[in-house]
Amino acid sequence: MAATNEAVEALAEVALAAYREGRHEDAIDAFTTAIAQQDSAVLRKNRAAVRAARQDWPGAEDDLTAALAMRPPDALTSRILLKRSYARAARERHALAGDDAARAAQLTETEREKCLKQAARCRRDAKRDAYLLKKTAKDADGLVHPAQKLRLA
Repeated sequence: MAATNEAVEALAEVALAAYREGRHEDAIDAFTTAIAQQDSAVLRKNRAAVRAARQDWPGAEDDLTAALAMRPPDALTSRILLKRSYARAARERHALAGDDAARAAQLTETEREKCLKQAARCRRDAKRDAYLLKKTAKDADGLVHPAQKLRLA
């Protein structure tokens, strides 16, 4: 068991070094190998960070959701929730992103301000999206131009 932990730690160090050097594919491969040997919330959170750097938002969200399923401690849970909030916001899933940020704010004291700002940003973006959707639906009810003639075949 100790050999496995050492191997996982070595892979994690290799992955973090590759990430710092901008070799994202190598970092993801190393994290994936480490996760295959010993799955942990920290490894999944770190792989999600690499995926987010590549703007692979669905992959990042999947990793963060899997990390949360492992029930990490509150301090780690709040960071994972905040990162998942950013990933969901990037995918324009603002309501879910706001829920994650609000939940993260409840779990942390140190990053509460950052979480509350993200939650407010998500609420604002969700309202904007709802307004634009309503406006688009209203505009689709009429003709393209008032002088346009409607022809039925």
